[in-house]
Amino acid sequence: MWAFVPMLAIVPVSLLALAVWWYPVTLLTGVGYRWFVGGFYVAGLALFIRPVQIVALTPLLGARRPTAAEADVIEPLWAEIAQANDLPPSRYVVRILPSDELNAFACGGHLVVVTTFAVQELTDRQLRGVLAHELSHHLGLHTVAITIGHWISAPVVVLARIGFFLENVAHAAAGSFGRQSPLIEAIGNVAATAIGAVSWVFTAGLRASDAMANIVGHGSEFEADQRAVRMGFGRELASALRHVVATGGSVEVGAMVEEGEVSLWVADDGEGIAPDFQARAFERFERGEGGGAGLGLALVNDIVRLHGGWVALESAPGEGTRVTCRLPAIAAADNAAPEFAFPERSRNTQ
Repeated sequence: MWAFVPMLAIVPVSLLALAVWWYPVTLLTGVGYRWFVGGFYVAGLALFIRPVQIVALTPLLGARRPTAAEADVIEPLWAEIAQANDLPPSRYVVRILPSDELNAFACGGHLVVVTTFAVQELTDRQLRGVLAHELSHHLGLHTVAITIGHWISAPVVVLARIGFFLENVAHAAAGSFGRQSPLIEAIGNVAATAIGAVSWVFTAGLRASDAMANIVGHGSEFEADQRAVRMGFGRELASALRHVVATGGSVEVGAMVEEGEVSLWVADDGEGIAPDFQARAFERFERGEGGGAGLGLALVNDIVRLHGGWVALESAPGEGTRVTCRLPAIAAADNAAPEFAFPERSRNTQ
């Protein structure tokens, strides 16, 4: 039941966001707030209908049906695992995610997604252990809680996206038209600050939910491992984990000071980031395959910029990723964002 704790963190802001969406709807239709909220939450139950998951969630995840060769590998293993749990193999659907990452995950109430690299790299014995682990997530409540959490957070995410867009528009207007009128600049900056503050109220729930999900997720993984062992696939899973550790890369963290600038960096030699995603990596709510709220790099970028610095992302598929934060060694008012720039005080000299 702990799997539902992160979901509870998002409920208050979800209800608040739904109130914002409900207001124009009720002006047009007269529908009550309780009916509106109830209808939205009931509609989320459709995500647990098997055909809906196959048709809707599979493409949203970027997954696809297994090829004939992949099916020849997966189907016998899946049938064996299902039989060990007295389940029909057809109850769950295995889909393939084209990726160079050694990964697999359970989603919704019926989907198990495994990467092409995992199918190609792991032995049949190791892949059996991985699939048993993912089925264990379905047999628990972890995937159900995650799916419900994503649905009830949807109105928050959309509203926050609109808020951050309007914030950027207000900043741009203040910068463009404020040069001709200090009043317009002040109004633009005040509007941007107000919109940003409201947006942060909504994203606070997302950040809290994400933090709780990370804590609960460790426990859920451990429970899935225990369940896989009880199924009789513990050795296969252990072999797969050893393979992951053996093929895992390294992470480097460093810092240095040169020419009045402090550089902080984190680098790995993993699979890298696709060029099309790099262009959006610093945008809010852009989520990679690892999940999360999609706020990590965006928050890092905002914080560094407020301190007069900038963030660089260097990555290439198959060659790893390096994120570097560059900050002035000594903070200066003229390096900071406009809202942190203090006017210089004149000095009276005798």
